[in-house]
Amino acid sequence: MSNSDTLSNNCHISANRTLLFPAVCEGSRSSTVVGQVGHDITLPCTYDIKHYGSLWMCWGQGQIPNSGCNKQLIATNGEAVTDRASTRYQLLGRLDQGDVSLTILNVKETDSGQYGCRVQIPGPFNDQKHQIQVIVETAIQTTTAAATGAQTTTEQTPAHHTTAQLTNMTSSHNSSSSSVEAEVTEKPIWLAMVLIFLIVKLMVVLADVGLIIIISR
Repeated sequence: MSNSDTLSNNCHISANRTLLFPAVCEGSRSSTVVGQVGHDITLPCTYDIKHYGSLWMCWGQGQIPNSGCNKQLIATNGEAVTDRASTRYQLLGRLDQGDVSLTILNVKETDSGQYGCRVQIPGPFNDQKHQIQVIVETAIQTTTAAATGAQTTTEQTPAHHTTAQLTNMTSSHNSSSSSVEAEVTEKPIWLAMVLIFLIVKLMVVLADVGLIIIISR
């Protein structure tokens, strides 16, 4: 929300201060408030309640007329709201401190335009006026779907293999398994043959020894 304030006061001082109306003064203030559709915005307006006490005031649309408020939206006697065109218009500030800022709930594009705050100060031409220009912008739509799609296309599985690579890997694995199985099956046959050879050799040796013993007797 951005506010740019300009203050202009036009006061006409009577030459004779002993007259009934020694000072004729009217103050006006203009500003701009920018908001977004669907959000709440607050249009500032305050007055010196310690000096003047509780005062009647109103908010309206369009230029502030010579008296009252044009297309009145809300009004207060300084202590409570006395008139309201819609519940979307709220005075959420401290009325007992002179804060009569207007809050518009859930603003729409049609809420754009001029608004006026008028505080009725006793005496002719003493009313305090706040003219505010409201600009309502549409919310910015984010392209989350496009961003998600781009991210999905860039992400890849780190361990990615083609069909040919997987076939080669499978063949190599099968060859290795066959070699291991052949080696495992060949080892028991070789060991058995060696064992049989040693047993036969031992039997021959024992037979020779027995024959030598018999002859020597």
